[in-house]
Amino acid sequence: MSDVIDFNDIKNKVKDKDVEKFEEYIYALYYQMAEGKLNIYEMNDKVNEYVKNNNISQEKFLNIQKKFLDKISKEYGIDMKSVEEQMKSMGIDTNTFGFSGGEIDYDKVANELRFEEKYKGKLEKKLLNNMVIKNSKNDLKIILDNENVILFSEKKIELVDGELNDFLCSYKKKFNDEAIKITLCENIKTYEF
Repeated sequence: MSDVIDFNDIKNKVKDKDVEKFEEYIYALYYQMAEGKLNIYEMNDKVNEYVKNNNISQEKFLNIQKKFLDKISKEYGIDMKSVEEQMKSMGIDTNTFGFSGGEIDYDKVANELRFEEKYKGKLEKKLLNNMVIKNSKNDLKIILDNENVILFSEKKIELVDGELNDFLCSYKKKFNDEAIKITLCENIKTYEF
């Protein structure tokens, strides 16, 4: 009888020191976020860099995350549902990170990691503000990306709209009344794929 060594099992095995090292790294990133030196998307990029620089497979990374969350939940008595509520109160869509009901959907996280790896270098993540205007003239969504403003509507966009113009004028003042670029996406169609 011959014993077969599965190198994937060895490669993906998580040791306590792996979790401790990741924990230290995450806390350093959270500290930078608290100081305003880092946003949530930059933090995500830093975590991806950590995974790459330490040659950690996606499976091992998910295992590290599981053990890390178990550790902070047990050692520090952190209620993950409470963490989720705090993230939501800050405007963070926790579903984007595979986090729902105080639990992490590891399949969703794995899919996100695979997607990020596939399109690495081509994706640009940003923290964008959105606004909705619904009145008798328009039903539209506005996406703000610095001096770029995108107006989305399933109907024709009515530019002679007091509420829309007031909003655009107020937003333009953020840039000392310098020009902002407005892109109209009207009569758009959406479908599920």
